Amino acid sequence: MGWVKPRVIGFLVDNILSVGNYQSSLWVALSQAAAESGVSLITVVGGAVASTTTDEFEICRNDIYSLIGDAPVDGLIISGTVGSHRPAVDLERFHRRFSVPTVSIGATLPGVPCVSVDNYSGTRRVVEHLLSIHECRRIAFVKGPDGAPEAVRRYQGYRDALERFGIGVDSKLVFDGNYLRDSGVSVIASLDDDELESIDAIVAANDNMAVGAMRELKRRGISIPADIAVAGFDDSEESAVSSPPITTIHQPREQIARTALRTLLRLIDGEEVPDLLEIQTELVVRPDRPEHGGRSGSRNTRGLGGTSWRRRDVDMARRGLLCQRARVDRSQRGFRT
Repeated sequence: MGWVKPRVIGFLVDNILSVGNYQSSLWVALSQAAAESGVSLITVVGGAVASTTTDEFEICRNDIYSLIGDAPVDGLIISGTVGSHRPAVDLERFHRRFSVPTVSIGATLPGVPCVSVDNYSGTRRVVEHLLSIHECRRIAFVKGPDGAPEAVRRYQGYRDALERFGIGVDSKLVFDGNYLRDSGVSVIASLDDDELESIDAIVAANDNMAVGAMRELKRRGISIPADIAVAGFDDSEESAVSSPPITTIHQPREQIARTALRTLLRLIDGEEVPDLLEIQTELVVRPDRPEHGGRSGSRNTRGLGGTSWRRRDVDMARRGLLCQRARVDRSQRGFRT
């Protein structure tokens, strides 16, 4: 039996340098899947497509994608994160530069099979968890980039979860974001103390923004989860090691990577494949490590690693405790007489 040339697959992604983030863990999973399948993987890390930055490094970094056109690849896997901060038309224009069979991860492109998680049900599940288990009612939401399909689905999951509990969407609790950590910081920085006091929980469309929001809350002296709960989406490593750890939605990277590779190999072989392969997510409830101090001190929380009793419940409990102490004092005075 003669030697068979291994398949060569290109993987286009914006960033793998941040250890433990979605892109880097996806790249590790895809590398492992390719090695097990005897496939050679060429990874091209070129930043966000159609970037509007004037930074020369970022411009040159983006240009590296053009090199894949000269590489002897049999097919491409494109991570949707390369275009998550730009309008969908920019990613479509980017994709048209390549003529080989292509599969996308998390991005809807005309004529391109897409492997995606169920963004809608994932976000709905974490919001319903806050509503039902932790009795939060004033839940803020930090959206993903405008026009990004997965961001739209996550926001719809938030809206529908509120509606199921008879709660209308308050536009003052919905904030624009772009999946970057700084946008989570900016959202919290834009709120005054009274506005923060009215919020029970903050759900961000990804862990990156959730971490940014949490850091700014802590800088403002807000105790998490005692004062405000924080939850995200992705199940990044940072969400697990943050203090406190963040409840989130797990994206099964290994399954995503294997499904994308398997689908692309079938496409290269001329087989028909579905337009969309949707993978289910999982709610990850972090154990509480409540921080002390903040506006209200340490409170008795119920296991979200980012959720707490509503502040009014705590205030009522405190008033009840004071009344109980007063009754004890009166009883003791009566006994002594």
